[in-house]
Amino acid sequence: MKPVALRTERLVLDLPVLADVDLIAEYCADPVFEHWMTTPWPYTREHALGFVNEYVTAGWQQDREFTWALRPAGSRELLGMVGIRREDDPRWTDGQWNLGYWMGGPNRGAGLTTEAARAVVDWGFAEGIAPRYRWEAVAGNLGSLAIARRLGFTFLETTPGRAEGMPAQRSDTWHAELGPDDDRAVKPGWPV
Repeated sequence: MKPVALRTERLVLDLPVLADVDLIAEYCADPVFEHWMTTPWPYTREHALGFVNEYVTAGWQQDREFTWALRPAGSRELLGMVGIRREDDPRWTDGQWNLGYWMGGPNRGAGLTTEAARAVVDWGFAEGIAPRYRWEAVAGNLGSLAIARRLGFTFLETTPGRAEGMPAQRSDTWHAELGPDDDRAVKPGWPV
């Protein structure tokens, strides 16, 4: 698929580019990423280069993962990332896509990640790309939980064991899902 730019009230979502590499490396070197994210650790500039030059490009070309850089409307400043990835997990029989996101430390707390993630979710439903979304996070990642909850996801379960893509440490994983016809109101049943 050809990359698509999205716009919200406060943001432009477009492709991460080489000019973003240093800031991606800086943001992803935040110790928060080691505990909560599936990014390599320690995160280096070379990881950011590979992410921009290879990972993002291949995802769009292969129609398997669509990644956007979050930028303030009217600026090229990188704030964070949001993306959706097609899951080939046999437990997910209806072609679900996994929603993921992160925001650079100085930019957290303004509701921008929720705004961007909502735009991506709505785009995927409107284009017929994603019949359902899954969300998962390491148990305890309250920031990620708050965003999924505000988007209207329904909490499904906590599973024991290592989160996919995480280092060998044991950590329970939270799971939720969202369908195109689901009420987008905050649902009860979240673990905290």
